[in-house]
Amino acid sequence: MAADGIDALYGLPFYLTTSCSGHRLWAANEAHLDYLERFVGAKIRTVRQTPAGRELGYKLPRWMLLASNRDAVLSALAELRAMLPEPARR
Repeated sequence: MAADGIDALYGLPFYLTTSCSGHRLWAANEAHLDYLERFVGAKIRTVRQTPAGRELGYKLPRWMLLASNRDAVLSALAELRAMLPEPARR
């Protein structure tokens, strides 16, 4: 598990990091970024159970899930997407 943008396996910071609402926002890779954009951007979030329990999005910090921070988080995620190497950008 990564915390504060540090890869737990290697102890190195992730490349895709930025500040957002006084917090550190990070994504491990493009797929993680895609997921965060979909989950945070959803106006209505339904609880989906997975074999391992609740969906990953429900483990996100509260500040990321608050509707009052949605625009700031999505803007920061767009900044992270712009940092992706050219072929990965959409």
